[in-house]
Amino acid sequence: MHSKECSRVDNTDKVPAIVDLGPCPETGARIYDLHERRELLFDDNEILDERTGRNRFDPNKPREPHPTWEAVVQATTNDARPNGIKGSTKLIRQCKCPCMKKMKATVCSCSICERFKEAVRVFNKHQVGWRLQAITKRKRELIKTLQSRGMTDSEIKQYLDENEELVQCQKCNGQCHPKKVWQTFAASASTCMKALLCDEVHVPALDLKELDINLRENGTTNKFKIHQERCCYGAHCRLERRASGGALQEVPVCGWDAVFSDMPLHERTEKDPSTGEEITHRIRACPDEYCRDGKVIWMDFIKVCQLYLRLHCLNSDII
Repeated sequence: MHSKECSRVDNTDKVPAIVDLGPCPETGARIYDLHERRELLFDDNEILDERTGRNRFDPNKPREPHPTWEAVVQATTNDARPNGIKGSTKLIRQCKCPCMKKMKATVCSCSICERFKEAVRVFNKHQVGWRLQAITKRKRELIKTLQSRGMTDSEIKQYLDENEELVQCQKCNGQCHPKKVWQTFAASASTCMKALLCDEVHVPALDLKELDINLRENGTTNKFKIHQERCCYGAHCRLERRASGGALQEVPVCGWDAVFSDMPLHERTEKDPSTGEEITHRIRACPDEYCRDGKVIWMDFIKVCQLYLRLHCLNSDII
């Protein structure tokens, strides 16, 4: 759905929308296009009223339908539907081009956030394969060990079914096992922030009153909640004494190191292409995933986080 009467260019969001045009009729490869974002001027009910001639306020006095709607009715007329389709808001939503989807106010389109979302998407895509490869390798080694003990195939199968935890990673203290945060945090950028940061804080001064169709308050309120700035910048820490009589140290309360504190710490040193200085990147990650080709993806992820800290934090040593 692209209509200059119903939409306009969205000047608040300049990130192009990826539109799937379907498979190529000649090669079978999927074709994609980039559309500029557009902002709807009317809601779904208003568009449906304009197209179909529906009158929500007085059903007995319908309006004249739009000329294009008559073509839709004729194209959908058959023995089961002699009058064609009636139309619905669901149909309007299905017909919208992806570029018509308005982004939420909480979504940022800056280059750092775009890289962050891309890194999470790529990791979430490959995580299942990395984990399956590691489990298959451990399972194969365990089967060889059981066969050397003289166990039959049926006994080995029963043993593996009763001891599924033996083929899981044993180096992360269970933090990477199924149904844990490690396997669910990368579903989306919002899921990642919700898993890693403290709970959102309610700001009553920014609450919005909900309005009905006649722009009258209906008695309900949309509560405005947001993550604390110190949590987003990785600066939410507490003082803690690591050993008896030792010095006080800053320990993160939330963030990657706090949530995945039992994960092995991996390091990688590389030269900064702009300054030539050596930079050490550190990240806690499951060896099943980090020690494969995921190392490149993980390093991109942590470099994005450190870049964000250098731009916004006074203390760039916080990880």
